[in-house]
Amino acid sequence: MCGMNAHATLSSDDVRQHLLAKAKTYAERTGASFSHISEAAVNDSKFLANVERGSNFTIRTYQRVLDWLDERAVVFAEGATSTEARPASAAPAQGLRPVSERSAAE
Repeated sequence: MCGMNAHATLSSDDVRQHLLAKAKTYAERTGASFSHISEAAVNDSKFLANVERGSNFTIRTYQRVLDWLDERAVVFAEGATSTEARPASAAPAQGLRPVSERSAAE
């Protein structure tokens, strides 16, 4: 039927797997543990471990973790390698150096 949108149905398991896949990708790229990611994103070091075991979570907590991961993904796309990646808003602009690195002659 032309013009009608088919609605995909997402299950709670689909949402859970999406969250865990994003966290695992970040962990593999940075060496960060699930505990570190959980603590940094939602102040609960056991959050992702609990999600893996099937614990429920709110959409608000889900979004907080995704936002935290997405902020850092931008930094890694720009070539950072630190496990303590800065949020994109803290990344220096292209070609600029901190004042402490400038020579006195500048």
